[in-house]
Amino acid sequence: MNDIKQKLIAAKLVVSDPRLRTLLGKEKMLVEEGNVYGERMEEEEFHRLLDEVFADEVIRKSILASLSETALSVEAISERTGLTPDVVFKHILVLQRKGEVELDRVEEDSPIYRRTGQ
Repeated sequence: MNDIKQKLIAAKLVVSDPRLRTLLGKEKMLVEEGNVYGERMEEEEFHRLLDEVFADEVIRKSILASLSETALSVEAISERTGLTPDVVFKHILVLQRKGEVELDRVEEDSPIYRRTGQ
């Protein structure tokens, strides 16, 4: 898969992610009214949180996009996405907990991951 196609797939997945939309929908409540404990967030703090969530989701969706055609190792995902292997592995663990990625097999002591349902 070429780089542009992978980035387009990742962008489409990020935009359709309910986590991001839910967080965006709660901005006014969290900044003006506060959470269930009455604690309000500063607008700057909310935007910093939103930036972090967005950045994490872009990384995760890029990983998912790279796994859309075939199962890959962390090293191969790293090469396709331009992310370091430790960042890829950190997000693979999150994606596994969310049930979006699973271990496909182990080749020469290297785990090979695939998207769930493929």
